Order: sequence, then C-alpha cells, then structure tokens
Amino acid sequence: MQTITKYLLFLLVIPVLVACSDMTHIYVTVTHPSEINMSSYKRITVDDFTEDSFRGRNYARTFTNELISALVQSNYFEVLDKRNLMRILSENNLTLAGLSNTNNSSKIPETMKSLAMVSGNITRYDYNQDIKESEPYKDDRGKMHKEYTVTGKAVVAVGFRVIDLQSGKIIYANTIEKVSNVSEKKIDYKPEIDVKFVQNGLRIDVVNEFIRKIVPYSEKKSIYLYVNDENESMKSGLTSAKVGNWDGAIDFYTKATKQLSNSNQLASKAFYNLGITYQYSYRFNQAVACFENALSLFNDSNYYEAITKCREMEAEYKKLLEQQK
Repeated sequence: MQTITKYLLFLLVIPVLVACSDMTHIYVTVTHPSEINMSSYKRITVDDFTEDSFRGRNYARTFTNELISALVQSNYFEVLDKRNLMRILSENNLTLAGLSNTNNSSKIPETMKSLAMVSGNITRYDYNQDIKESEPYKDDRGKMHKEYTVTGKAVVAVGFRVIDLQSGKIIYANTIEKVSNVSEKKIDYKPEIDVKFVQNGLRIDVVNEFIRKIVPYSEKKSIYLYVNDENESMKSGLTSAKVGNWDGAIDFYTKATKQLSNSNQLASKAFYNLGITYQYSYRFNQAVACFENALSLFNDSNYYEAITKCREMEAEYKKLLEQQK
C-alpha cells in the first residue's frame, strides 16, 4: 500500500472571478477516500470479465485490459497478472479455491497474501437510435432541402465483484451503469453517430467509477473567498491563498480580523476567509471556530454552510487516514 502522502489533499489553486462583486472563486484539488477501505489488501488481480451476447464482439477482453491499466496507473496496489498468479499457485500445488483453506496457510507464497481479485460481467452494451426528417423547404434561392435529426442512446453496464482470495469473502458487489444521449442534425443528408466513440467513452467512465470505489481519488472543487481591495491584509491573504500558501494566508487573514473589527460585516468576512485557510490546512476545529465567530458578527447563510462542509471534509479526512492502515 502506498503511503497516504500520495493521497492526502494537495492543493492546486486557480482563481476565477464569480458573479458576486465581493467574492472570488478558487479551485482546489482534493483527494477523497475510496468507498471501500482496501487498505488491508496490498495486491490485486483481475479475472477475465465475461459478457452477455453482443453480436460476437469481444468487449469483455477490451474491458479487462482497460481495468488492469487503470489499476496499474492508480499506483495503489501491486497488480498481479492472473496467468502468472495461476502458474505460481500450480508450482505450490495450490488452486484459487485452496487459498481460503486454513490447512494451506503455510504453503501460500508471500505474493498470494493480502490479495484481492476483481471479476465481473458486462451486462449491457446497447445502442439504439431514431432518425427524423423535416418537411421539405426552400432556401432563399428556391433550392429544396430537408433537415435530418438522429438521436441515439448508448448504455454500458458492468457487474463487479471484489473477492478476498484467502477468505473467499465478497468485499464489493454492484453494477455500474453509464448512459449517453447523443444527437446530430444535418441538412440534406442523414448524420452518422460515431457509436464506437460514444461506447468507448462510457466504458472508460465505468472503469473510472469503479476505481473510485476502491482507490482514493482526486477532483477539483471550488471554494469562495471574500475580496476587500481596501484592506492590504485581505489582499495579501488572497494572494497567498491563490498559490496554496495557507500558512501565509492565515497570518494575513488573522491581521485582517483585527484591522476590520470596527465593522461587524467586514470582520465576519475576514473570519470566514480565515476559517477557509484553516480548513485546507486540516485544522478543522480552528476553522469551525472562525466560522462561528463570523456568524456571531453577521448572520449569513454562507457561514452556516461553511461549518457543515468543514465537518464533512473532516470526516472524509479521517476516513482517508484510516485507509493507510
């Protein structure tokens, strides 16, 4: 298991102005815990996926290879090739079923321990479309035309199972389904939807969603900070926050709370910004205290929401830390 430092929040901050004249919108990249805690599994293998009948096309093999690639790229597990795994078992007079037999515990190679296997079945790989054409019409030059509209719906659904190979316990079992509705219009000829492109995209979406079930993942989220161009500490705090220098931002926003104390509303905004900087420094109690100070000075729904989001982030952070054990 990789150390949690690879998966803790790392902050890539990009400023974007929003509609509110006294606020700015910045993006931070946040790492979330996986849905399933796989911290006790150092190794994983992928069984060949199966598929229902899809006109003889071998989508299952492609899907299996894409899933293996995604697991390797996640850098979270040691990914074992299924065929090599079977060879090692054979050399030790073992089978997959035999791994769960306690009598074989002394014979199980180290590479077989803390091992999970992913298997599954592609249950849907559908595409249906409808073509409509308009009544003929004339353009400005008197030439006749028709408008053709193609609307299609693609569906890819895959059932997954994750199994502890030593205990035989099913760790995860669920179906992930992705849908895409597409439409194209053309004049005088029928448009063609690139069905393969659409289905390939859905297949990758299914793989990525499954990876998020078992591996911590990162995504960009937006947060608000108040702007006060008349106060140098507020300006410097924002500058620090934009580059992810949260400690510097804390220093400046702390000064701003004192400098703006003659105005409850302005001071509350400084406390809110200070709370955000504490939150993304993982000092959640200090962050909530700042949001509560902001509320005591000025009643704003943003401050209530900030407390809720801070506690949610704290819970995720604790779950993320658990996943390193």
